[in-house]
Amino acid sequence: MQSASDGFSKMIKTLLYITPDPCPECGGNLYAWRAKNKDGSDRCPPTCMECGYKARKKAEDLETEKMFNDSLKARAINYLKYSSLYTDKNLINCRFKTYKTVDTETKLAFEIANRATTEILLNKPIHMILSGKSGVGKSH
Repeated sequence: MQSASDGFSKMIKTLLYITPDPCPECGGNLYAWRAKNKDGSDRCPPTCMECGYKARKKAEDLETEKMFNDSLKARAINYLKYSSLYTDKNLINCRFKTYKTVDTETKLAFEIANRATTEILLNKPIHMILSGKSGVGKSH
C-alpha cells in the first residue's frame, strides 16, 4: 500500500506541470494545470506550493490597469467639466491638434506649451505661467 504523500505526488505529476519560471518570491517551483479551458486558455495562473505565491494572468493585469487608468482619466475630465468655474464650456474641447499657429508668437507659445506638457507627463517638476494677449492659445 502506498502512503498518502506518494499518492499526492503521483496526482500532482499527473495533473500539474512545473513552469520554466521560478517563484519570484521564494525561488521554488511554480505549478500550473496540464488541462486547459475549452477555449485553450490556462485554468488558473501558476502557483507556488512552498510559499503560496499565485501569479496573476498578465492579460488580466494589463486590462485591469487600463480600466483603472481610463477610470481615473474620466474622473478627472468629469471633475473639470462639471466642477470648474470657467464660463466658456467650449474650452474643454481645446487640444494641441486644433491649435492654429498664425505667426511666430503663436508658434513659440505652442512649442513652450508642448515642451511643458511633455515634462508634466514625465512627472518632472515644472513651473509655468501662461500669459499673453487674447487669442494666442493659452487655453489650448
